[in-house]
Amino acid sequence: MRKLIKMRLKRKGQEEIGGFAVIIVLVGIIFLLFLGFVLVKGPKEATEDYQIRGFVQSLLHITTLCEQNGENISVQELIRECQKEADCTYGLEACAVLNSTISDILEESWNVGNAEEFPIQGYQLNITSYGEKMVLLKKGAITSKQYKGSGQTLPNEVEIYFNVYYD
Repeated sequence: MRKLIKMRLKRKGQEEIGGFAVIIVLVGIIFLLFLGFVLVKGPKEATEDYQIRGFVQSLLHITTLCEQNGENISVQELIRECQKEADCTYGLEACAVLNSTISDILEESWNVGNAEEFPIQGYQLNITSYGEKMVLLKKGAITSKQYKGSGQTLPNEVEIYFNVYYD
């Protein structure tokens, strides 16, 4: 009788270990499937709309090298000075400083390259005043395939459009 009880307990223990092993295998398969779906999703898009809007907003508040009344002015104020065809302190043209400042900021902020290297293929920034071009800066492949952009309207009919192109 004791021998029979020992055999039943031994079999019951083996069954429990077998059930535990099946559970482990199932959890592993589910984990691998989940991991596969996550990895196959593909590359994330280069930018989101809010990032581009935020960039345009930030750009307007950056302090430039142009001085007016002893203080360095922001890009937004520099756009107004450029509209007036004014000069900065030290005889620099406001429009030249505006172009240079924005060009440097774009170069440092947006990496453009091939699809394997960088997701962003190109960008274009356009600032107009009363429908006339003030600043037009482009880099990379400007295509109509896929892009995201943002615009900003300032007083005195100044419009800023920034588009980022990606593949």
